Amino acid sequence: MIAKSRLPPVLVLGAAARCLLEDSLAELLREVSDGAEVRRYFERDKDKEKLCAEVRSELSAASLFGAHRILIVHDCKELLKDDRVREFMPKPSARTFLWLVFVGAERDALPQAPAGAEVRFQEGPRGEVELRRWMEARGRRHGCSLDPEADAALLKRTGFDLDVIDAELEKLSLYCTEGVIRAEHVEALTGRAAEQTFDRFWSLLKLGRSGEALAVKARAAVEGLRMFRGGCTFGESETSATLLFLLVSRIRKVAAVAASEERLREAATKALQIHGSFAHFLRQDAREIGGRRMESWLNAALAAEIRQRTTGGPPPELNLEFLIMDLA
Repeated sequence: MIAKSRLPPVLVLGAAARCLLEDSLAELLREVSDGAEVRRYFERDKDKEKLCAEVRSELSAASLFGAHRILIVHDCKELLKDDRVREFMPKPSARTFLWLVFVGAERDALPQAPAGAEVRFQEGPRGEVELRRWMEARGRRHGCSLDPEADAALLKRTGFDLDVIDAELEKLSLYCTEGVIRAEHVEALTGRAAEQTFDRFWSLLKLGRSGEALAVKARAAVEGLRMFRGGCTFGESETSATLLFLLVSRIRKVAAVAASEERLREAATKALQIHGSFAHFLRQDAREIGGRRMESWLNAALAAEIRQRTTGGPPPELNLEFLIMDLA
């Protein structure tokens, strides 16, 4: 069931950063039962007129007996000017919730909410002390602790953008298997240094430059693959096995956030533990790769996994080359 006392029927929700917005939504949705329908709408996916028409249709179809529905609309100020939406706000349906969510640096950046709408804003940390505490909390959320020198090193490379910091912390937590993020990990994996290994490898594949990607692989086998544990992976076989694992994992995650069906996308991102603003970067990857190409890449990744698990299958270095050729 839904705790109506805690869930506003009409909400204008803002946050200083997208990761904070996702946290606020997650906290609200924890009150929602499995039987409720949660639908998200993104202005970037459709033109404003079409998006407004879809939301109007949903509001008109409100039922007194159907499942609870929560309509979450991202970054669409036009809806606040729509007559049908404004009519809904003072007298909302008992089983339909409309939440309009926005990202802005300050509360004043939120659009003016009509009568009947509740307004909430999630501020970010104020000052360096609060920021460092926030970074430590985000690191724990991603399953890692930060060495005292790591937060300073990270801020030096990322600046004070919370979404960028959160995405880097999530990436570091994936690669630092010992559970502690140290300054040397930050130096090796964030900013320009990361491009020397998997990030560079991945970028070249997205651009269709498979020959250069193979050259990165060959160089990493000799010079070392700087990815995790604060050290390097050397050798053709071990380096290829690591790159193959990371590549297949990245393709699966990009395919998950690119799924056209909302429920499938939410289930896949939850199963793969894709959190916060890391999903934002994955969606960027999905747009760069494109729909048809993404489907082909996912099939190629699945084929690589099958070859890897098959007795007598090709060694990692050959399997990786097969996958790179399939992605070309």
